[in-house]
Amino acid sequence: MSSPTIVLHHLEDSRSIRIAWLLEELDVPYEIKVYKRLPSKLAPPELLQVHPLGKSPVIVDNSANPPFAVAESGAIIEYLTEKFPNSLVPARGTQEKVNYTYWLHASEGTLAPPLVMKVIFNETLKNVPFFISPIIGLVFNKISEKVTDPTIERVLAYLESELVFHKYAAGNEFTAADIQLYRTLRNALVYTPQFVGPKTKEWLELIRQRAAFKKVAYLDPEVQK
Repeated sequence: MSSPTIVLHHLEDSRSIRIAWLLEELDVPYEIKVYKRLPSKLAPPELLQVHPLGKSPVIVDNSANPPFAVAESGAIIEYLTEKFPNSLVPARGTQEKVNYTYWLHASEGTLAPPLVMKVIFNETLKNVPFFISPIIGLVFNKISEKVTDPTIERVLAYLESELVFHKYAAGNEFTAADIQLYRTLRNALVYTPQFVGPKTKEWLELIRQRAAFKKVAYLDPEVQK
């Protein structure tokens, strides 16, 4: 039996759970190499040997000649859904395809950045000296109030309004956009639960029931809590 041609380089507690999930949905054999985060929470230097940015997710397609790496969640999703036959991308020229493309990019381009800032604020406050933490906390709270929270609230309100009319992000069929959104919305539920509406919570529970997700759930520490 030949070795899998797709190798996923997975950093623990990272967005690359999406790609493992996608590969399971596509029923594509793959190899997964897991990397531990450093005590600083950064990626280990070994990932620099896979891609110049040293980040995850990244895949290597060994079926290409020569083999090459593909980085960034959205780019990997587009590459894999074009390479392997599937029903995870809506037909061109449909409203579902418009919705799909929007959420595929908005997840990382619009919603993730302010959420990452919230994560950084949270981790920073855990490690600053206690006597200055109140001051730092006030600064972070003001930034959240004026910058991060309004964006998060608007995007999540928009998604909530869309999920009133259809079951999944793009429409009534599950797509790769749902996979792309999962990790971002999971973080929203952890760091800004006040902005996550009931329909979005239903959606999170719905997609966690998929057989392909259950196969990779061990990669998501939040699922284990």
